[in-house]
Amino acid sequence: MARGYDVTEVKFRLIKLLRDSKTGISGVEISKRLGINRVTMAKYLNIFSAEQIISEKSIGNVNLWFVQDGIEQLQFPDDYLRIQEQYINHVSKCSESGVNNLVRNCLNSEVNVTRLMTE
Repeated sequence: MARGYDVTEVKFRLIKLLRDSKTGISGVEISKRLGINRVTMAKYLNIFSAEQIISEKSIGNVNLWFVQDGIEQLQFPDDYLRIQEQYINHVSKCSESGVNNLVRNCLNSEVNVTRLMTE
């Protein structure tokens, strides 16, 4: 029987692991550290790369993975006020990339984005 993984938990653990690494980590090493099958981890890495949460850099015959700049794991409801302040700041500065990164971080942290923008 196949073992199912919670995508949110894998994402959280992956971001934490890659955030702690300054030089990037190979897919094989990531799978070992997270205790997930190498092939399964490769699928998750491709999904999170497509979502622009992580990025891949080829160095020789090794592909190293990094967390994209501006990506952070948010804890809600604790971070609502801080995120609302950042959102207002980005909107007032007309910083489209800042707003996009903030919304992406919120979505990755499973926050209610509608509530964030309306309150």
